[in-house]
Amino acid sequence: MVSDDLADLRDDPRDDLRDAPLTEDVLHEQTRALPIVVTGLTIRPGMDLPIHDDEARAAAEAHLSNLEIPGSGLGLLSRIVVFAAGTQSRGVPTPWAQPHMLLLHGSHEGDVAAGDDAAESAQIAAATQRGEGSLGMLVAEQGVNVKVIDTPAAGDIAYGRAAAPEVVDSMLKEGWRLVDEAVDSGADLIIVGSCGSGADATAATVVSKVTGAEIAGLLGRVVGPDGTVDDSAWMLRCAAARDALHRTRNSDLNADTLLAELGGPDLALIAGVIVGATARRTPVMLDGPVGTAAALLARDLGSQSRLWSTLPDHGGHPTTKAAADVLGLTPLLDLKAGLGEGSVSLLALPLLRSALRLPAPPPPRGSGEHTAETPSPFGYRMPP
Repeated sequence: MVSDDLADLRDDPRDDLRDAPLTEDVLHEQTRALPIVVTGLTIRPGMDLPIHDDEARAAAEAHLSNLEIPGSGLGLLSRIVVFAAGTQSRGVPTPWAQPHMLLLHGSHEGDVAAGDDAAESAQIAAATQRGEGSLGMLVAEQGVNVKVIDTPAAGDIAYGRAAAPEVVDSMLKEGWRLVDEAVDSGADLIIVGSCGSGADATAATVVSKVTGAEIAGLLGRVVGPDGTVDDSAWMLRCAAARDALHRTRNSDLNADTLLAELGGPDLALIAGVIVGATARRTPVMLDGPVGTAAALLARDLGSQSRLWSTLPDHGGHPTTKAAADVLGLTPLLDLKAGLGEGSVSLLALPLLRSALRLPAPPPPRGSGEHTAETPSPFGYRMPP
C-alpha cells in the first residue's frame, strides 16, 4: 500500500540529485528511459517535458485521407488515430497491446464526502483487485492490467489543508514511480480510475479554484444506493467546498499549493502519474472529475502533459466537462455511463482499439497494391 511507504519516499535518494543540470537531449530524445532517474529531475512547476511527434500526426492525417473508406469514414474516431500516431511517432499507429489501469482509492474527510460511503468505496477497490464488480469485470474482459493504490486520507479542506507539503511531494514521486513500473513492464497506455469517498467534490473544488467557475455548477448530483437523489448531501458538499475556496482565497494557483490545500494525496498521485507518463511518452486515458482535475494541476507542472491525455467520454459530469474544456480535450463518445471513474475508458477501449486497427491494412488509393479479391476491414471489397 502507498501509505505504508511514505517514510521511505520522503528519504528518496534521488532528492540528492535535484540540482543536476537538465539537458534537452535527455528530455526530448526518442527513448522510454525515465528522465527523473536519468537526470535527477524533481517534480516542480514549469517542467520541460516531451511533446507529440507532429510529423507522425501529419502523416496519420494524410494516411487517413488516402484510405479507401466509404462515406464519412472513421468520423470522430479519426482523432484517436492521430492522437496515437503522435504518441507512438509513427504515421500508422498500432492498437494498444498492454493497457494498464491505476485505480486510486483515497478518502477525503469532512462534508465534501457527504453522501458517500467510505466502506463502499473500499469494497469497490477490493472487488476490482479481485476481478469482481463492474470495474473488475471490465478489466478482465479487456485484458487490462490493474493496480489498486490506497493513498492516505485527505484532511477536511473546509477547515485546513488536505495534505502536508511533504506528503504531496511523496505522492507526486510515487505516481511517477508507478508509471515507471508500468511502462517497464510493457504498458503502452495508462488508464486512470478513482473510487475514493469525497474525491468527486474535492475535484470540483480544485477545478473551481483553477477556472473560477462557480462551485454549484460543477458539483454532480449525489445519488444514494437506492437510486434517489440526495439533495441534503449535495448542499453539505457545496457548503464545504465554498468554505474551502474562501479559506484559500489568497493562495496562489501553483500545483503544489493547490494539491496541499485542496487536492490531497490521491490527486497528487494522479498528477504525478500524468507527468510521469508524459516523460515516458505514454498516453493517459481520463474519463472523470478526479483524473481531469489532476490533469489541470499536472499542466502547471508541465504544460506538455495535456498533449498526452485523451478523453473518450466526459460522462456528462460538469466537473469533467469544465476541466476538459480548459485542457482542450474533446470527448469521442457520449455514453452517459455511471459505473465509476475509469469504467467509461474500459467500455470504450475495444472501440478505440478497433479504430486504431482499421487504418493499417488497406493500402492507400492509387497504390496498385490491392485487387478485387483483397478483403477490407471496412466490410467491403476494395475496387480493382
